[in-house]
Amino acid sequence: MNYQIFFALFMVFMILLRYFEISLYEKKKTKGEIRDKWTINFLGIAYSSYLVLVVVEFLVVNRQINYTVAAIGMVLWVARFFLKRWGATTLSEFWSADIEIRENHRVIRKGPYKFLRHPVYLSNVIDVIAVALIANAYYMLSSGAVLMVLAIYSRIPFEEKALISKLGDEYRQYRKETYALIPFIL
Repeated sequence: MNYQIFFALFMVFMILLRYFEISLYEKKKTKGEIRDKWTINFLGIAYSSYLVLVVVEFLVVNRQINYTVAAIGMVLWVARFFLKRWGATTLSEFWSADIEIRENHRVIRKGPYKFLRHPVYLSNVIDVIAVALIANAYYMLSSGAVLMVLAIYSRIPFEEKALISKLGDEYRQYRKETYALIPFIL
């Protein structure tokens, strides 16, 4: 099988998996008050645009595929799947693609949340980098991935503001004890 066919199948699989992830986790949650709805719409449009541009670069730039880079991308992509699953299942009923606050909301300090406040966002960052590596889309890796990481990171203050409004000092203390997105850095 040539790499173009593999990449096309991977992209279809990735889109189906993304739909499955969201629908699976959405079924387990209790409904709450959604805040700053525009942020999920913004990220959805940005991510979709990013994927289209990765595919365009893959198809347009006549580049010899570096299979080592692609393999590193696949390893990262699989790791991001497990990190996202771990984060979402740890939050259980509190997980949402939206910024959603529930009546019984509480701070979760187990699993990946012992170390990071936003491990699912970190999985999204890894996803953005991995997809560009799999496609050997270096232009998108150096520009689009940076913009996507900034877009993901820019959502954190909105989510944390909502959590502080519900959980107050308990969440403020949790913020002091953990990193936001990337261990030892952010």
